[in-house]
Amino acid sequence: MPPQPPTSPLARACELIDRARYADAADLLRRHAQRHPGDAAAVGALCHALLNLGQAEQAAFYAKALRRASPTTPGVYATLGEALDKSGKADEAIAALQDGQTLFPQDPQIAFVLSETLRAKGRHADAIAIVDRALAEGWANDALRSVRATSMHKLGMLKEAMAFARESQWIAPGRMAPAELAAVTANYDPEITAPQAFALHKRYANILNDHVGSGMFTFPATDDPDRPLRVGILSPDLRRHSVGFFALPMLRALKGHMHVRAYYSGPPGSPTCDRFRALCDSWTVVTGMNMAALARLIHEDRVDILIELSGLTLGQAMPVMQVRPAPVQITYIGYPSSTGLSSIDYRIVDSLTDPAGAESLATERLIRLDPCFLCFEPWEDLPPLSPPPSAAAAPITFGSFNNSMKVNDATLELWGRVLDAVPGSRLFAKMLEGDHAGTNDFMLRRLEAHGVPRSRVVWKTWEKELRSHLSTYDQIDIGLDPTPYCGTTTTIEAMLMGVPVVSLVGDRHAARVGLSLLHNVGLADLAAPTQDEYVARAVALASDPARLASIRSSLRERVLSGALGDQAAYATRLRAALRAAWADRCRVTL
Repeated sequence: MPPQPPTSPLARACELIDRARYADAADLLRRHAQRHPGDAAAVGALCHALLNLGQAEQAAFYAKALRRASPTTPGVYATLGEALDKSGKADEAIAALQDGQTLFPQDPQIAFVLSETLRAKGRHADAIAIVDRALAEGWANDALRSVRATSMHKLGMLKEAMAFARESQWIAPGRMAPAELAAVTANYDPEITAPQAFALHKRYANILNDHVGSGMFTFPATDDPDRPLRVGILSPDLRRHSVGFFALPMLRALKGHMHVRAYYSGPPGSPTCDRFRALCDSWTVVTGMNMAALARLIHEDRVDILIELSGLTLGQAMPVMQVRPAPVQITYIGYPSSTGLSSIDYRIVDSLTDPAGAESLATERLIRLDPCFLCFEPWEDLPPLSPPPSAAAAPITFGSFNNSMKVNDATLELWGRVLDAVPGSRLFAKMLEGDHAGTNDFMLRRLEAHGVPRSRVVWKTWEKELRSHLSTYDQIDIGLDPTPYCGTTTTIEAMLMGVPVVSLVGDRHAARVGLSLLHNVGLADLAAPTQDEYVARAVALASDPARLASIRSSLRERVLSGALGDQAAYATRLRAALRAAWADRCRVTL
C-alpha cells in the first residue's frame, strides 16, 4: 500500500470537534494559527472550539486577528460578532456585524448573528427589519425566521409568532424550539383558550421527553417523613430580577429550617447575588453546564425537594426537571401556567389564581398557598409617596410598565377604549424593551393603529436604577393591567407607590394573578370580570379624586402589612406545604 498523505491539522481538529473534544482541537489549532494566521477555515474552527469551551474573549482575539489578516473573508464577521457578544461586548459585536453586512449584504449567517444579537439586546424592531429584508430578497433561512418570530413575540405580535411556530411544527414535528415557542406564546395570546394552551404545553413536554428521556435516577423506596430536608433551588434569577423579589422571602422562609442548596444559572459574577447567597447553605453557579451534568450534580447532592423558578422561559430548567434528579419536584414563581411535565409533582398557586377545577389545566398537583401564593420583599428603601398627579389639575394619567410581550392587540384595544372614555386622559408607558428608537417607534405605531395617538402617549425608556424607576409612578394616577397575562411585579410596585391597578380576570392563572394581588390589598372591585367592566371601573376610578387620594395614601401599608408582605405568616405556610409534599411522597413509597 502506498504511503497515505498526512491528515491536515484542520481535518484532525474537525474530527476532534465532532467528538466534542474542544480543548484538544483548540490546542492543535492554536499552534496552526500562529504559523498561518490567514487560514480562515482553521481560525474559524479555533474560534468555534473556544466558544464551546466558554472562552469567548480568546475567540474574539483570534477572530480580530483573522479580520486584520483577511478582511474579505465572509465567515470572520459572523464569528467575530458571536465571540464579542458572548464576551459581553454586544455594541462592539453589532458594529462588526454591520461592517460585515456592508461587505457581504446577502450572507445569511452574518444576518442571523446580527439579528440575534440585536434581539438579545432588546432591539427587536431592528432585528425584525433585518429578517424582513432577507425575506424580501429570498435568502432567509429557518434560523432567521426563528429570530423574527421570537422578536415578534417580545413585541406582543403574537399572531405572527404563533404562525411561525405552527408552520415549523408542521414541517418538523419533533423540533423542540418551535414547540417551546408555541407553548410560551400561548400564555400571552387572548385568542388561545386555556385548554388549548395546556395542550401546547403537554405537546412540548412530549417532545422534550423524546429528546432527553425521563427517570434517569433512582431513590430509596422508603424514607423518614420527619427528617431534616434538603431543598434545591434551580433558577437564573436569584439576583435583582422580578422573580428575585419573591425568591428572597422564599429563601428567608427556609433558612434555618431546611438545608437549602442553590443552583444559580444566571449571569455569573452579579454582585446582587450576594443577598441570595447569604440565605443558602450552599451556592453553585451552574451557568452553561449541560443538562446531564447538572442533573447528576443535583442527584449527587441528595436533594429531597427541587424547586425551579423559571418554567419554560429560559430553557435550562425543564430538561433537568424532566429527568427527575430529585424525588419531589416543584415549579414556582417564574412561570404562569402548568409546564406540561409529568415529572414535576407540584405547582404552587392560590385559590384565586387557580380556583377549584383548575386541576384540569395542570399536569402538576396544585399546592394552594392561600391567601396568596406570593410574598414580596422590596429591594431597597422605597421612595416617598406623592399625591396623584391629577390632584394638581393635571389630566388623568393611566400607565403600564409591563414588558411589551404582554401588550398584545387585545390589550391595546382595551386601553384605547379606556382613553376614549376619559376625555383628555393620557397613557404613560414604559417597557423593558423600549430602550431603542426603532422599538419605541414600532410600539407607538401599534398604539396609533388602535386609536391612541402619539399626542396622548408619554413614552419613557426603561430605567435600570430601581429608585428612579419606582419614582416614575409619581406621574401615574391609575395602572392598567394587560390581558390575558397580568402584571405581577409591576402591579405590586405600582401599589407600593400608591397606584391602584385595574385588571381583567380571565380563564387561567396568568389572567387571574391581578385578582389575587388586588384581593389581598382590599381592592378586589378593580378586578373586572369583562372588558366592559374593565373600562367602566377604570372610568369610575378616574372620576373619583377622593378615592384616588385615599388609595394613594394607604395602599403601600396595605401591601406591606397584608398577605403580600407578611413574611412570617408566609414562611409558616410555605414550610408546611413543603413538609406535607415530602410526607405525601413518603406515604406513597412506604
